[in-house]
Amino acid sequence: MLEDVFWDDADTDLLTLALTHPSYTKEKGELESLENYERLEFFGDSVLKLFTSKLLYEGYPDYAEGKLSKIRSILVSDYTLSKIALEIGLDKIIILGHAEEKQGGRMRESNLACSLEAILGAYYLSGKEATVERFLEKFLMPFATDIEEHFEKYNAKDVLQQYTQDL
Repeated sequence: MLEDVFWDDADTDLLTLALTHPSYTKEKGELESLENYERLEFFGDSVLKLFTSKLLYEGYPDYAEGKLSKIRSILVSDYTLSKIALEIGLDKIIILGHAEEKQGGRMRESNLACSLEAILGAYYLSGKEATVERFLEKFLMPFATDIEEHFEKYNAKDVLQQYTQDL
């Protein structure tokens, strides 16, 4: 499934880096190595927020900034990103160290989310902005529709906070 979404004339070195968990490089004895996804994940987080903001801005012209911000925060959460990562099969190809693998790292929300952000960063740096936008439109924006329809389900913390303030 992942090959259907990504890997169209992509920079394979950057994509390999985007899939490499820090546990792998640490086990190879490269304690201070930059040869893992952390820097790409840092960059990809901003790419994700930029394109998500653009899609929400265009898709919901009647929403105020506050509502758009709340929806975006849910969309870019580890919970949502890990669901997308599983849907596209990212869990099968993340490069993990043995210990992380044994501890269930393939299914860890944070690992899946970070690797997906790193892939988005890699694509952006490769000049594939349109691929990033199409991907997010296809896989992320359906969550926006669900969030809009079932906001309380995703926003339990705010609902609880408002309830306790009303007491």
